Amino acid sequence: LVLRELAEAGVDTAHHQKSDGDATGYSVILTSYEGDRTVLTHRGASTQIRADQIDWSLLGQSEWLYVTSLSGESAKVLEPIAEKAPGAGLRIAFNPGSTQIKAGVDGLKSFLAQAEVLLLNKEEAARLGGKEPVKDVMIESLCSQCGHCIEVCPRNVFAVDHDRVIPAGLERCDHCGACAKACQTGALVMEPWGFNVSGSFDVLCKTGPKVVVITDGDNGVQACDGDEVYVLPAEEVSVASSLGAGDAFGSAFTFEYSRTGDIGRSMALGAANAASVVQLVGAKNGLLDAAGAEAARSRFDEKSLRRIQLADLIQAAES
Repeated sequence: LVLRELAEAGVDTAHHQKSDGDATGYSVILTSYEGDRTVLTHRGASTQIRADQIDWSLLGQSEWLYVTSLSGESAKVLEPIAEKAPGAGLRIAFNPGSTQIKAGVDGLKSFLAQAEVLLLNKEEAARLGGKEPVKDVMIESLCSQCGHCIEVCPRNVFAVDHDRVIPAGLERCDHCGACAKACQTGALVMEPWGFNVSGSFDVLCKTGPKVVVITDGDNGVQACDGDEVYVLPAEEVSVASSLGAGDAFGSAFTFEYSRTGDIGRSMALGAANAASVVQLVGAKNGLLDAAGAEAARSRFDEKSLRRIQLADLIQAAES
């Protein structure tokens, strides 16, 4: 069944591995009425990949390698990949699973040093980097108490509290971006809807990847190249199930980044693919092809992709 679906999608399966003793992995998905889900997983044969089974000459025939969750014996292949990738001229996108997250930055040191793109959700980034996200997005020392953010906000998100302007109604924020544009001192570095994950970026960007991407469901996505943080809000869609959204985003982001190297464009393409998937039940239903994703991506051009200095976000978090 798996091989047939891959073949129908145009995927070359000539080098697939087959186990004689272990069944193909599968999952049972429990989805709530709100679209959240619990996944009960039997990983089966996918935990039994060994380095001596891999034809390493194939690395030189590809430009990119997309590495995701590896557990059991399979987790041990990360080390030889890290050793062989540079000589093969291979670029790596890494979406670590729970086994890799538990290993921590020190346990993944050699592999992170070779990865060009690191893809995580907000919770994974916090666990791997050891830095919790914060909601305080203002640099208090820069705030002049001018009140422009209060005046322009259509949802009354901001208020004055003891001679301080504070985001007091975060749940009402509708991602319009007016507050950040109205701030003349640079005190408001990020709209209130977004979490400040600068702590994770500061740690993870220093481990080797050129781009670290952190997704946060309906709070959108952020990416960092070590100097600038790119922030893109999510498109508002009706969510049937959030299953598969992360994989849909990561695959489309890597596809576009491998072609253009444009971080903002890659974020928009990934977000478009994820938005299509969450509107349907099932991890693969709604996945877009290149043409479909490009058409959907154009909707994100109207949204404000913000670029913020990482140093400013770190200062905001620390204040």
